Amino acid sequence: MQSRHVSLGFVRLGLLAAVVAGAERCLEDAIAPSERRNLSNTEGESYPLGIWVNQWASGELTAAMAQILIQEKLGFHVLTGKGSVTVAQIFAMAGCKTPNDGEDRGCGPAPKQTYFHVGMEGWTGSNPTYWDAIQRDFPATAPVKLGLIGYDGISGQHIMSEVLQRAEAEGLYLEFYRSYNVSLHNPGLYFDRITKVNTSDLKPCEQTMLFHPANMQNYLETTGDTEGVELVNGTLRGKCFEEYFWLPPACRLETSKCFLFLTAFGYETEVMMQRATIFHMPVVPVDVKDWDTYAKLAAEVSSLFYWWQPDPTFIGINTKMISYPPHNTSAWSRGISLSATQGIRLDKYGSRDLEVLAPTVRELIGSFSLKMDALSQLLLHQKMNGTSAMEEACTWLKGHREIWEEWLPDTTKCFPQFGLFNKATEVFVESREGDSSSLICKACPSGSFSRPLRDGKGLTSVCLSCAPGSVQSSGASTACEPCPLGEHQEDFGAASCKRCTVGSYQNVTGQSLCKTCPEKRTTVGLGAESLAECVCKAGLIEMDGQCVPCIEGLSCPIGSTVEGLLIATLPVNESDADVQGPFLLQGYNSHPGAPLTIYQCRDHCPGGSPGSCSNGRVGFTCAECPRGTFASLEGRCAQCAEGNQALWMIGVGILLFLGIFPAYVSLTQPYSPKTQLGGITASILGLLVNLVQNLLVISTAPTSWPALMLGMTNVLNVMTLNPELLGVPCVGLLDVVTVYFLRALVFPAMVGILLVTSAFSRLLPSALQGLQRCAVPRRVLRGHFVTRLFERWTWHGTACVIGKFCQVTFPTMANVGLSPMMCYKHPGGQMHSIVKYSNTFCGSSDHVLMLTTGAALLSFTAGFLVFCIWAGRRAPRLSLEGQAAVKFLFEEFRPDMAWFGVVTLSRGLFLSLPSVIVPNRPNVQLVMMHSVMLFSLVFQGYCQPWKSPAVNLVDAISQSLFLTLLGIGLGGLEQSEAAVDVLMTLGTFVCICLLLVFAVALLTFGAALLVEKLFDSALGLGRRCASLGEVPEPALIVFLLQNVASSIKRTASHRTTFTAAVDQLGTHDARMILMSLTILEMEMGLSSTRSSSMTLPGADAEFAKQLSDIAEPYRIAGGAQPRAPRTGTAVAKRRMSCQAAAFRGSLKFSLSGLSQESLAAGSVDDLGAQEPMSETLNLKDYLAQVEAEKMVRAEF
Repeated sequence: MQSRHVSLGFVRLGLLAAVVAGAERCLEDAIAPSERRNLSNTEGESYPLGIWVNQWASGELTAAMAQILIQEKLGFHVLTGKGSVTVAQIFAMAGCKTPNDGEDRGCGPAPKQTYFHVGMEGWTGSNPTYWDAIQRDFPATAPVKLGLIGYDGISGQHIMSEVLQRAEAEGLYLEFYRSYNVSLHNPGLYFDRITKVNTSDLKPCEQTMLFHPANMQNYLETTGDTEGVELVNGTLRGKCFEEYFWLPPACRLETSKCFLFLTAFGYETEVMMQRATIFHMPVVPVDVKDWDTYAKLAAEVSSLFYWWQPDPTFIGINTKMISYPPHNTSAWSRGISLSATQGIRLDKYGSRDLEVLAPTVRELIGSFSLKMDALSQLLLHQKMNGTSAMEEACTWLKGHREIWEEWLPDTTKCFPQFGLFNKATEVFVESREGDSSSLICKACPSGSFSRPLRDGKGLTSVCLSCAPGSVQSSGASTACEPCPLGEHQEDFGAASCKRCTVGSYQNVTGQSLCKTCPEKRTTVGLGAESLAECVCKAGLIEMDGQCVPCIEGLSCPIGSTVEGLLIATLPVNESDADVQGPFLLQGYNSHPGAPLTIYQCRDHCPGGSPGSCSNGRVGFTCAECPRGTFASLEGRCAQCAEGNQALWMIGVGILLFLGIFPAYVSLTQPYSPKTQLGGITASILGLLVNLVQNLLVISTAPTSWPALMLGMTNVLNVMTLNPELLGVPCVGLLDVVTVYFLRALVFPAMVGILLVTSAFSRLLPSALQGLQRCAVPRRVLRGHFVTRLFERWTWHGTACVIGKFCQVTFPTMANVGLSPMMCYKHPGGQMHSIVKYSNTFCGSSDHVLMLTTGAALLSFTAGFLVFCIWAGRRAPRLSLEGQAAVKFLFEEFRPDMAWFGVVTLSRGLFLSLPSVIVPNRPNVQLVMMHSVMLFSLVFQGYCQPWKSPAVNLVDAISQSLFLTLLGIGLGGLEQSEAAVDVLMTLGTFVCICLLLVFAVALLTFGAALLVEKLFDSALGLGRRCASLGEVPEPALIVFLLQNVASSIKRTASHRTTFTAAVDQLGTHDARMILMSLTILEMEMGLSSTRSSSMTLPGADAEFAKQLSDIAEPYRIAGGAQPRAPRTGTAVAKRRMSCQAAAFRGSLKFSLSGLSQESLAAGSVDDLGAQEPMSETLNLKDYLAQVEAEKMVRAEF
């Protein structure tokens, strides 16, 4: 019994091993020692079967019985080992080498082999911690339980019968715990005082349970007896009196009433302390130093003492166990030991490999069962006769053969969980008929169950396969389990059920097949248990009990429902999209009242649940701002601030006032084929404005665009004169038709404003118009631009300004006019919306009104384009005033490329057309836009239309980058997130490059223009920047021309040689010479006299006409200056004369040998009459003469 409280102490005993002598027999029919065998493991090792013997009387008796039967009836050699506690037994059977050593059991990392295979009377219930630890730490060798031994272990507090009788004679029944309450009785009268015991027989307090802090803490928490414990150096312990005693409260102040409770090894010391304190019992627990002294004192001293059964110590002596309240398992588990102890069921152990090594031994030990009465008789007989355990066991076995023969294994007598197995054929059989010599019992395998079979030989069991719909997974079972809900099994003898596959369910147990979900439905996973788990398949959504297809814009994973859609949220990442439930994709929206009517948005639709809009937007497509707000540059709905509209209107008015008049003055400057820095800067700004408008046009294509590009278009959208950005909705104009009408009206309204401004300029006082003079000193001419701000506007100047406005805004004007025609299809194909006004549905009354407005604007746009085409063809043949009126079309281009302005206009129109032609095919849209820009780039590269090489370069680079953006937009249609991320990074880089190109160009030419104004072109920086390099010296060119001309005039042979040399030139070189000479001719005014003054070999009327046609495109070089305004003043006439002369003869100052007198006279009619320079003048002398003439002009 000592095994039950291992923590109280261990008795170290050596391992005793002895093979019983073969000559000693107990039973007459015993197997001879020579015929006995060892065990053999899979490694080929041979060794005796090991039995671990617990060294207490009942343990030794039962182990002896098992040893005799195993040796003499089953024929195995036996090895025995001994220990005094159950814990040692458990460790020994787990394979540990020193199981009796409490400090080191010798288990190592993990035992590999055990040599003890049988253990009897194991007190597992008293050692659950050790048992569980062995099972956890050493699963390969941990022992297993082979059933109960047949009797329980019982322990408690006992009293001798003579003491009991003395008290009963006086009416006190000491077998009941209430009789020990000192407040009611004086039980100490019937017991010896505590002084009766010699303290040398006792353990001092420090060796007892009193010095175990955990036990004392439990005692204190249970009883609250602070006087019975003390805290010493931070350690809680029981309060000790006279070094050996702990006194309960019932007699702590009056020790004469105290009596003893004797125990050994600390058994039930704390239990007695709790009961003595709570029940007011004057009982003093003491721990006797050893077991023999304990037995002696219990017989000599009148006291309570601890005893358990089975044990022979007090057997035959009349004792009585004190009764306490019935056992409370819950209280005991919490450490409260006031109720009676419970009987402990005693186990038999077998090694984990015993089933393989010796299945008959396992069966024998499993069948071993002994009653408590029989064991008590054995113990009493042994005590009285003084016989050994082996002798007593042999005597009992001889006299009780009918009992133990039932324990012996019959190879064909199979118990439940087992079945008949044929060793020869290695199959389970269902009967014992015929030759049964090969039949043994074997545990039923998985997939079968054990069923009883009664035949002529008695009762046995057979193994049968589980029927379809049932399984047995563990084996060694007496029944098959039906497949649970959601599972099935169609085969016989299955060990496990199969879960219903996806798309099926089973709502009944024990079925062989699963039921299929209805059409269009499936299950989320395996093992569906009811029809309710059949949900709509992926791509479908449940509405009114039906699964309907999900249309574009919806994400419908398995199990999607309309109810789930209404509370949807966007998934955190893509992996959650298939398990989260249905939701609207980004870029789509629907109304909560009709969640399956999907609308495709162009912006501000984050997705998720129906009705979700970002940036404060509202409407089916999240395209509108609610009342009291307007769409800001950032795209969000901003609150209408007080005074916001007035500030915008004032700001726009100021910009118009500051911009119109300078624009007029700039546009009415004389045309010059030569590049000017101001013109270059204006051209680059025009390219930037055109680029922004084109970006706005392509940004409507439904694809992924770089965030930087969208941010640029949002910020620069104000350049398109969009009234929505001016806060128009804040003045109550919330109707989309009205807003669109106002946006379309901007363009004709601006034309009207320019016409009104022109009329207004004619009403200015004449005094303001006389500020400009022609003969003022050069230092005053710096204010010339300012003084012209107040002159009257001419009709041709006004026409030029209007044309320039329409030219600059033409892409936006065309796009706005086409906007009502850009109808894209919503998912489902039943509704269409306008791309830029997606809350307006195509075919509605609002759409018809917008179409009417757009058609009117397109008529105006088309008219302007037709006019530009006509003007581009007719410009060389127009009058001076006519050329001045259309100068906006060709002022930035080379004279022979006056028509190229039509190309830029057409490009803006063609970029908008794809959205009208194929609004629902973004890939086709982008390909068409890409084609337009590619043609434009190729044509621009071929023609090089701009006057400045720098502008040609900026235009080519910007168009190339624009083409790259279109390619990125086309790639943005890909669904791969990784690919789109790479493209967006590339797109951001392209946008940065675009910004850098224009920033560098504008800063460069702006700085050059500033330097030129400040230093009078002294540095020549502007000319080098405009030409992207050094500019040829004009004097050098004139000198070369003069030499060529002189050579041609000498003789006919020289002309023939020169003609042959020209014929050898490349086409491009010949064209460049022709263009340059023609421009010079126009500048010098020689074209009118060419036919009469020039004679060519073989020339005729046909050749003269051909020459005239070649020169015609260049005639605008001298024809862009209109006649002077009819002011009637001499000053105005003289200024006009000076400007016309300066424009037509800009090179004559360097080509004609003018004298200072002729320059002072200001005569321009005599310029052509001057004598040419000497043909023999060398280059050095000629350059010196040119420098001298420059000085004369500077003084003039």
